[in-house]
Amino acid sequence: ASVGPPAPPPAAAPAAPGAPAVEIWAGLDLGGRIAQPTGVATIDLGLHGTVVLGPWLLTLAVRSSPVGMVSIQGLDRDAFRQVDVGIGVGRRFHVGPAAVDLILEPAFAAMHMEYDFSSTVETQGEDIELSLDVLARLALPVSRSWALTLTLENDVIPGNLAASPAHLPVLSDAPPGAIAPPNYPAWQGGLRIGAMGDLL
Repeated sequence: ASVGPPAPPPAAAPAAPGAPAVEIWAGLDLGGRIAQPTGVATIDLGLHGTVVLGPWLLTLAVRSSPVGMVSIQGLDRDAFRQVDVGIGVGRRFHVGPAAVDLILEPAFAAMHMEYDFSSTVETQGEDIELSLDVLARLALPVSRSWALTLTLENDVIPGNLAASPAHLPVLSDAPPGAIAPPNYPAWQGGLRIGAMGDLL
């Protein structure tokens, strides 16, 4: 009996699409922040880490405002200080070589405020609140592993939008007719520039 040609090997199954590569970025930025309805202006320093999984982001951020002034106080550099710690999620969009990150980042905000009734009488206090932060970050690559960043931040503090927001205590020995101490801020906006690098 004749033997026919060998049967062709079965076609290989198509390869499953690979999982998106994971990137881990760390960055530092510096800028300023303003707050309302109590007028506050601060210097803002931020340290952030971002895990990039395809178009999705997981973020961890620590921000500090070590120097701040309250408008009602005039030039007093330690009238307001703040530290935020936040964990968020976001989405990355590519615009040419640049990336735009939109991030929702709930954070705990610890605020310290001082108010001088006079040169010898002052009140001070702390307020810790949950802050709902929305950030837009533009990343401009300067190499494969480094990018310059511009971050616009908008924070709302729901607890201080209430009818009775947190405020500094009024002292019993305050001078007669003194202006009441201000409330803690309910809204904050910031702008920072910086750089971030890929850790992987």
